[in-house]
Amino acid sequence: MRIAPKIELDAAVQRELTALTRRGRVEARVQQRAKIVLLAAEGWQNKEIATEVDLDRRQVALWRQRFLEGGVQALMHPASWQEHSCGE
Repeated sequence: MRIAPKIELDAAVQRELTALTRRGRVEARVQQRAKIVLLAAEGWQNKEIATEVDLDRRQVALWRQRFLEGGVQALMHPASWQEHSCGE
Protein backbone atom coordinates (compact mmCIF):
# COMPACT_ATOMS: atom_id res chain seq x y z
CA MET A 1 0.00 0.00 0.00
CA ARG A 2 1.31 3.41 -0.94
CA ILE A 3 1.38 6.09 1.68
CA ALA A 4 0.48 9.59 0.56
CA PRO A 5 3.07 12.30 1.21
CA LYS A 6 2.46 14.15 4.46
CA ILE A 7 1.36 17.76 4.31
CA GLU A 8 2.20 20.16 7.09
CA LEU A 9 0.75 23.66 7.05
CA ASP A 10 1.88 26.75 8.89
CA ALA A 11 -0.82 28.96 10.38
CA ALA A 12 -0.81 31.47 7.51
CA VAL A 13 -1.23 28.84 4.80
CA GLN A 14 -3.94 27.08 6.79
CA ARG A 15 -5.85 30.39 7.12
CA GLU A 16 -5.46 31.04 3.39
CA LEU A 17 -6.74 27.58 2.46
CA THR A 18 -9.63 27.84 4.91
CA ALA A 19 -10.57 31.20 3.42
CA LEU A 20 -10.52 29.69 -0.08
CA THR A 21 -12.99 27.01 0.97
CA ARG A 22 -15.42 29.68 2.21
CA ARG A 23 -15.17 32.40 -0.42
CA GLY A 24 -18.20 32.80 -2.64
CA ARG A 25 -16.25 34.24 -5.56
CA VAL A 26 -13.71 31.43 -5.74
CA GLU A 27 -14.33 28.74 -8.34
CA ALA A 28 -15.85 25.57 -6.90
CA ARG A 29 -12.91 23.49 -8.10
CA VAL A 30 -10.42 25.76 -6.29
CA GLN A 31 -12.52 25.44 -3.13
CA GLN A 32 -12.46 21.66 -3.58
CA ARG A 33 -8.66 21.63 -4.04
CA ALA A 34 -8.18 23.71 -0.89
CA LYS A 35 -10.38 21.28 1.03
CA ILE A 36 -8.28 18.36 -0.27
CA VAL A 37 -5.12 19.94 1.12
CA LEU A 38 -6.73 20.82 4.45
CA LEU A 39 -7.98 17.25 4.91
CA ALA A 40 -4.58 15.87 3.88
CA ALA A 41 -2.94 18.10 6.49
CA GLU A 42 -5.28 16.58 9.09
CA GLY A 43 -3.87 13.16 8.22
CA TRP A 44 -6.62 11.86 5.94
CA GLN A 45 -5.58 9.39 3.25
CA ASN A 46 -6.35 10.00 -0.42
CA LYS A 47 -9.10 7.38 -0.53
CA GLU A 48 -10.90 8.98 2.42
CA ILE A 49 -10.52 12.46 0.96
CA ALA A 50 -11.78 11.25 -2.42
CA THR A 51 -14.96 9.96 -0.82
CA GLU A 52 -15.45 13.21 1.11
CA VAL A 53 -14.98 15.55 -1.90
CA ASP A 54 -16.49 13.20 -4.50
CA LEU A 55 -13.39 12.79 -6.68
CA ASP A 56 -11.27 9.86 -7.77
CA ARG A 57 -8.36 9.14 -5.41
CA ARG A 58 -5.92 9.72 -8.30
CA GLN A 59 -7.20 13.29 -8.66
CA VAL A 60 -6.78 13.79 -4.92
CA ALA A 61 -3.21 12.48 -5.19
CA LEU A 62 -2.57 14.87 -8.09
CA TRP A 63 -3.68 17.94 -6.13
CA ARG A 64 -1.85 16.83 -3.00
CA GLN A 65 1.36 16.57 -5.06
CA ARG A 66 0.77 19.85 -6.87
CA PHE A 67 0.36 21.60 -3.54
CA LEU A 68 3.59 20.08 -2.24
CA GLU A 69 5.41 21.27 -5.35
CA GLY A 70 3.85 24.71 -5.81
CA GLY A 71 1.97 25.74 -2.68
CA VAL A 72 -1.39 27.49 -2.68
CA GLN A 73 -0.75 29.09 -6.08
CA ALA A 74 -0.57 25.64 -7.69
CA LEU A 75 -4.20 25.05 -6.68
CA MET A 76 -5.30 28.06 -8.73
CA HIS A 77 -4.03 26.73 -12.05
CA PRO A 78 -6.03 24.40 -14.27
CA ALA A 79 -5.11 20.75 -14.47
CA SER A 80 -2.62 20.00 -17.25
CA TRP A 81 -5.28 18.33 -19.42
CA GLN A 82 -7.40 21.49 -19.17
CA GLU A 83 -4.48 23.65 -20.31
CA HIS A 84 -4.01 21.55 -23.43
CA SER A 85 -7.67 21.27 -24.35
CA CYS A 86 -8.44 24.94 -23.67
CA GLY A 87 -5.42 26.22 -25.55
CA GLU A 88 -6.36 24.64 -28.86
